[in-house]
Amino acid sequence: MKKDTELIIQNLSQSFLVSFQAIISSDIGINKKSGKNTLQNSNMAKESSERWYDKNGDAVIELIVNDYIQYIESGRRKGAKFPPVEPIVKWCKKNNIPTDNSTVFLIRRAISRDGIPARPIFRYVWEHMDENM
Repeated sequence: MKKDTELIIQNLSQSFLVSFQAIISSDIGINKKSGKNTLQNSNMAKESSERWYDKNGDAVIELIVNDYIQYIESGRRKGAKFPPVEPIVKWCKKNNIPTDNSTVFLIRRAISRDGIPARPIFRYVWEHMDENM
């Protein structure tokens, strides 16, 4: 019985990871401001998820994702304070955007002023899993 349970858990965690990768590669990953899929080539999730049992013997599946996913999931409200400098500079470097103070300030101000709409990635992942199981 334990082997059957382990196989089910393994298949479920693999299915979740496949669905997660499919969703971030789909149109859902498209940022409305840039018109590009900002998630597709990012390292959002490791290639495998963690499976283990807690002290009560309950199965636990843990998908380890990039911290950035929390910002995508929740978005950022209009009028919020300026985002921190370091992630903006890192993003600029990744996208070959100048990292001078003026450019970084303008990006931070735009994010504060306009906000960032939430993209509920995990809701789409569960829906994808439901459709494909």
